Amino acid sequence: TTSVGGPTDEAHATRIWDRFVAVASAAPTAVAIHGSEIAWTYAELQSQAEQLGQELQQADTSPIVPVLCQRSEYAVVSYLAVLSADRVFLPIDADQPAARIQQLLEESAASHVIEAVGRPLLVRRQAAPLTPSQPTGNSHPCYVLYTSGSTGTPNAVVVGDDALWNLLQELERLAPQPGDRCSWWTNVGFDVSIYEVFSAVLYGRTLCLPAHSTRQSPPQLFDWLRQRRITSA
Repeated sequence: TTSVGGPTDEAHATRIWDRFVAVASAAPTAVAIHGSEIAWTYAELQSQAEQLGQELQQADTSPIVPVLCQRSEYAVVSYLAVLSADRVFLPIDADQPAARIQQLLEESAASHVIEAVGRPLLVRRQAAPLTPSQPTGNSHPCYVLYTSGSTGTPNAVVVGDDALWNLLQELERLAPQPGDRCSWWTNVGFDVSIYEVFSAVLYGRTLCLPAHSTRQSPPQLFDWLRQRRITSA
């Protein structure tokens, strides 16, 4: 397992969850997520994440919590819930082959998994190993992604809060987003998808979710971009 950290002095010590809470507290009625059938405010998103996070804490889960999901509002709730419980989330694309999903679950050594294809459900894994894996590194761990495995066996990479925040800040400096409505375009499990989610919810923007059929049709996609007034895609 490879760890990606960052500066660890006090100025860089704020957790990603704490940064989200600060944004939600500053603009609780602003729309955080806009899907095809929902429009959740930051207060609603925080409330749902905290409720699920409390379940995680009460269940005394292992440090790494896989989130089996697709691109949806429930994935975002689950990511934030894991962070609120001071755990590390592992996003797993629910559309992957079953064998690949099982491999990731086994390698994570997780005691529980959040099934978030629909409304998030915390499920205990009966066959989980007795000794869960423990994230390592200097920075407070935030999430785990696996490399593509194109040159061999996929490897787990643990990314710290500092590394994610530094990336977001640097991209904001180099290419400031021109507006406040963003889209989540990339499939779950790719590192860009993490940027797409957190570059919205850590800056008070609205994360807009196109339907799968919309993503597959250029004419529908362009119409959707105009209708949703997307400024970053």
